[in-house]
Amino acid sequence: MALIPRDGFNLEAEPSPGLTDEARALLVESFAPETRRAYSRIMRHWAAFCEVRGLQSWPPDPVTVCNYLADMHREERKASSIELHASALSSVAQRAGLPSLRAHPLVRATIRGLKKTAAPAQGAAYVDPATMGQIAAWLGERADAGDVVSCRDRALLLLGYASACRASELCALQLGDVEPRTWGLVLHLRRHFATGREVRNGTKTSPEPVSVEVLASVQPDRCPVRAWQAWLALHPAPEPSAWAWPAAQGKGRPGGAAAASVRPLRPRAFRDLCARLRRRLAGEVAGVDALTPHALRVGYLTTAARQGGSLADLQRQARHKSAQTTLRYLRAAELGSGTRVL
Repeated sequence: MALIPRDGFNLEAEPSPGLTDEARALLVESFAPETRRAYSRIMRHWAAFCEVRGLQSWPPDPVTVCNYLADMHREERKASSIELHASALSSVAQRAGLPSLRAHPLVRATIRGLKKTAAPAQGAAYVDPATMGQIAAWLGERADAGDVVSCRDRALLLLGYASACRASELCALQLGDVEPRTWGLVLHLRRHFATGREVRNGTKTSPEPVSVEVLASVQPDRCPVRAWQAWLALHPAPEPSAWAWPAAQGKGRPGGAAAASVRPLRPRAFRDLCARLRRRLAGEVAGVDALTPHALRVGYLTTAARQGGSLADLQRQARHKSAQTTLRYLRAAELGSGTRVL
């Protein structure tokens, strides 16, 4: 029986003897890079739990797994986090030719019990259209006064809200990825940021390019298409290969052609931008305290659901693999059709 290495989950060294290099490469690619990193952290956590108690970590014993899940429940971990740990252990075990841990009666009953006793999920924070409109109006006033960074930031926030894109995907856009249409824009998501500064092809959940629609708004002051057009007119390097959101240089002005192509605004800088706006607009704009890149994405899903967007449409726009993931973001009780949010 192959053993899980102490330093975590390593599919390239796992799990079944006799696999050719080609088969092993396909096995490795069955997990997304983000999943491999998450599973590695979980396997290290599992190994440490067993080591402290003098228990065998591999192969995982169902009784020990139940105690492991119960220990995290005692620490008031979220039910979704505990389930992820159970799924990781089960998936790694199955890849090693062992039975599914989640299918074991004891483990299944333990997960059912923690779901029933867990505190109700509060849901992710989100920005509603009224708050987004006030933020856009404030940035618009500064943009009209000649502030180029505010013009960029307004377009970035409105496009992020109206597309439900992840920060890693939105920041990796190049000008050639944004296609104008008569009814709005199409964002061609061809790459994303991962592990800080690394740029990878495809999106977080798909190795292939994905296209996302952005509808124009009937309200000019919060229209993502108008904001994009205004920013495009001021972009320091309007070439298809230039980054859509060049990082600010010098006195806060987006840099010249070289900076535009070499230094894009990265997800961390996007989060910092939102933090600055929260501090600056605190007490002036209701709801601004929720502003984060992720809150824009959740705001789209919540607002679209309230306006009657179908679960299938919302799942497609958010590019969630599971409808259950989409449902966790929704606060609306009834789903129908239509998804214009600004």
